[in-house]
Amino acid sequence: MHVIVTAIGSAGDINPMLMYACELDHRGHEVDFIANGYFEDKVKKAGLNFFALGGADLYLKAVADPELWNPPTAFQAVWRSEKASLQMSVDLIEKHLRPDTVLVGSTLAFGSRMIQEKHHRRGSTIHLAPSCIISACDPMAMPGLPFFPHLPLPVKHLAMSAIDKFWLDQTCLNDLNQIRKQNGLPPTRSVMRQWMHSSDQVIGAFPDWYAKPQPDWPPNIVLTGFPVYDRPEDQTLTLELEAFLRAGEPPVVFTAGSAMAHAKEHFATAMAAAQKIGLRAILVSAFPEQIPQDLPSTILHIQYAPFSMLFPRALMVQHHGGIGTSIQGLAAGVPQLVTPFAHDQFDNAFRLRRLGVARELRNLNHDEWARTLSELKNSKAVELACREAKAQIDKAQSATAIGADAIESLAKTKQL
Repeated sequence: MHVIVTAIGSAGDINPMLMYACELDHRGHEVDFIANGYFEDKVKKAGLNFFALGGADLYLKAVADPELWNPPTAFQAVWRSEKASLQMSVDLIEKHLRPDTVLVGSTLAFGSRMIQEKHHRRGSTIHLAPSCIISACDPMAMPGLPFFPHLPLPVKHLAMSAIDKFWLDQTCLNDLNQIRKQNGLPPTRSVMRQWMHSSDQVIGAFPDWYAKPQPDWPPNIVLTGFPVYDRPEDQTLTLELEAFLRAGEPPVVFTAGSAMAHAKEHFATAMAAAQKIGLRAILVSAFPEQIPQDLPSTILHIQYAPFSMLFPRALMVQHHGGIGTSIQGLAAGVPQLVTPFAHDQFDNAFRLRRLGVARELRNLNHDEWARTLSELKNSKAVELACREAKAQIDKAQSATAIGADAIESLAKTKQL
């Protein structure tokens, strides 16, 4: 089988998709992986064919946009980036398409969906977080609307339809239909609620204890569990980091996400909170200019570390609520403090709180961070919940194996 995997987004989106792709490669299929050039080294080290969807400069330009991290403007910022590379994605996939190709794409891999239609290929859409599925039965948590889940179901249906039509589709529908027309495809009427889900197969990259399937989810969905990123070629820590970890008590790991280029205040708050309660800390950011200068000896800045190696050695983790980081915290069994910015992060924070493994703060007050970190550190209930979540992940069948089984089944089904 020939598989073209298209992954759109940051490392939190690329890494899980890479896990599914590597499982397919391990089974003997030929796998081509399409992502922004920023991730070329990571994909090639995993042994996959890589095709760049634009240069790293496009990725860095996208994450530098402050509107990407403001909830009212976040989707518009995402769409600007998506629109700029969509036809490029279509052309790239089309160039490598073969008669036996199966298409696999992440939520925003719209080029993959278009090629699926245009060339009548089987395809799977992989949603890494449940909030990617617009649902009235289990609506995503949204900032400023804590009452929303408690409204009558008909009201929630109307509200979600309005969000879809007047916010999401209002942003992307006309642009998408113009590109579809250029490719000989008819217009679509609902992008985010219907069209983006492959008509062949939808994969939810999470377990049902994190998000239970709902009556208004795509009927062809397969849940795999969490594809925890732990690639063997990415399982080492630097000598500096290893020395720091061995030099004292387990630290708190603070991260604002691999793509967050506007986190100066976030890391200043992290440093102040850690010092206030006397904890060692590691600040993880690919953007050194976001880190306070003159860090004390008890605080270390690193640009990157595999979280599957780092988190199990942490006392706690503070992060933005991205699904990839959330999964790593659950897999490591450590308490989490979540400070969401935008996108799926508010919903992930809600689900982590519901599991009992996390607290959520939506401010950058170092006194509140310090107090909440102290509560997490000393809470037996949180410790138990973390242990139970980790056990759930440890005992589960391989998520990548379930996903690969599902994708393989597409090749056995005749394309209509």
